[in-house]
Amino acid sequence: MISSVGHETDTTLADFVADRRAATPTAAAELATPISKADTLAWIRERQNRAYQACLRRIQYNQERLAKLSQSVVFRQPERLYDGYLQKLDRLTTRLETFMSQDFERKQKSAEFLRQRLHGLNLSTRVKNYQDRRESLQRLLVTTTKNTINGNRVRLEKAQDALLSLDTSRIVARGYAIVNKNDKPLTTIKDITEGEQLTIQMRDGQLEVEVKNVNEKNI
Repeated sequence: MISSVGHETDTTLADFVADRRAATPTAAAELATPISKADTLAWIRERQNRAYQACLRRIQYNQERLAKLSQSVVFRQPERLYDGYLQKLDRLTTRLETFMSQDFERKQKSAEFLRQRLHGLNLSTRVKNYQDRRESLQRLLVTTTKNTINGNRVRLEKAQDALLSLDTSRIVARGYAIVNKNDKPLTTIKDITEGEQLTIQMRDGQLEVEVKNVNEKNI
């Protein structure tokens, strides 16, 4: 309690029961509010400066993280993700071509052997029959070989398309996003807890997010 009758030379009863006595109401107001306007403005400027410094540090952190991610192997050489699959595909293709070539040569030799046997019999009718059969077998062999090669080529093309679909840049370009935790991709919410910081990689940049809630839902 502050007593401030104001401009009085006598002492009033209120002065005896008050905690503080002021000569004027203005002096009483100063006693009631010890914090000045200058102190308030200084406090506000301090908070503004602290907020600015915090924002600046956050921006610098994100810039350093972005620079680090842009220099990672995944972004500089995305083809390394499926180099092993392409090498395996090349080996299988070479083995398949070698096998088909050797198989075709064996069938050609077998047909030539039959032709020579028929020629040695000197029986025109049987020779003609064998020749017809040989030609039919040759046509069947060529057709079968072509079909086999075409079928294998189609399977190889599908395998190549499947490997290309593993390219993360192609996946993100189709509208999907990759959620990373500690630079590792996440596949289940069981590895996520509330309050964690996650990175979401999108087609044209990335987001730094904080997990607010985790709800399990099957797709």
